Amino acid sequence: MPVAVEGTRHVVRRSGVTGRPSRVSVRIGDPIETAGLDYGDLPDLIERVRAEVIRLHGLALDELGQGG
Repeated sequence: MPVAVEGTRHVVRRSGVTGRPSRVSVRIGDPIETAGLDYGDLPDLIERVRAEVIRLHGLALDELGQGG
């Protein structure tokens, strides 16, 4: 299931010890069917998942007002 998370870099401080309030967007895509696929299908599956995660990141950025 593809997932995109945006805005977390504003939450965690460089020290990594404490966080701070910030808006974060989490987008969860539809499951990508893998039944019946084999190792030879892996490059196409990787590209499908990659494209969907990029799309979800765009939606998350738009939601946070950071989209282009």
